[in-house]
Amino acid sequence: MPTIKRFGNMRVFINTDDHGPPHVHVRGPGYIAKVGIEDGVILDEAGRQTPAAKSALAWIRENGETIRLAWVSIHDARRI
Repeated sequence: MPTIKRFGNMRVFINTDDHGPPHVHVRGPGYIAKVGIEDGVILDEAGRQTPAAKSALAWIRENGETIRLAWVSIHDARRI
């Protein structure tokens, strides 16, 4: 599970064996979410949004293209 970015004790990562639609996971103490890359919409969420989680979610919305390229790189590399 490559970590894309850290926000304190939160990390944003992509599962290498995941499925579409393209999304990232945000995980930290007491919080986990699955967020769509294309639109930054939270697809699934559990726990309470901490300040670090809110920073991670904002970063995902602002950096969709960078994250999309990481998704493609990770999943295309898996097929080789």
